Amino acid sequence: MRRKTVEGLRPLINKLFYLDAIYKDQNGSGLETLRAIRQSLLGVYPSHSLTFDLSNQSWIEFFNSCFNDRLIPHFIKIWKFLSEGDLDLIIAEDKLFLESFDEQTSSNLSRAAAEIFNAREGAKGMQMLKKMSLKSPKCSFTAAFSMQCSAFNIPLLQSIIAYAFIEWACGQKSIRFSLENIGECEKLFEGEFPNFADNIGRLLSQNLGDSKLTA
Repeated sequence: MRRKTVEGLRPLINKLFYLDAIYKDQNGSGLETLRAIRQSLLGVYPSHSLTFDLSNQSWIEFFNSCFNDRLIPHFIKIWKFLSEGDLDLIIAEDKLFLESFDEQTSSNLSRAAAEIFNAREGAKGMQMLKKMSLKSPKCSFTAAFSMQCSAFNIPLLQSIIAYAFIEWACGQKSIRFSLENIGECEKLFEGEFPNFADNIGRLLSQNLGDSKLTA
């Protein structure tokens, strides 16, 4: 990923979880993307941990292992498969993904997928997600979230940041994850991993190879 691309994204990323900024951004830069990110979080409140659990490991340990080695690659695969329109391929890949986890984690991811399906039921442009809910209702939250972000036309970088935020917030178990206190959640999130956006960009660059990230 070119340095110019990263620098161009940084102002957008810095505002990502300040939801008030979505409606105060008057310069037009990234406004629609920020609104779409809020929409991707709206109504999606898993009440249990996904793959990250603070009682088992720190966020940094999780980020440098499972998140980098398993979640990001899967998120990107689903994103790419959607462009091919092959739902059977997505389902098969996601099944292998779930089987790579222990039974409890796999169950957590599958149960949380219902949050996406329920929140997006009847939404325009969600045909593939609806088909997924019918053909593979016990898919992973990771795949369902990737599909809904793609349908919202949210860029990959911001989509993965939003997904990471949900992983972190749910894994804390001590934070009420909702839009009402999202500002406080964001402050805690940045406090734990202040260079998060740069690290996401680096990991995406590694996983995508020569593919281009778009803002």
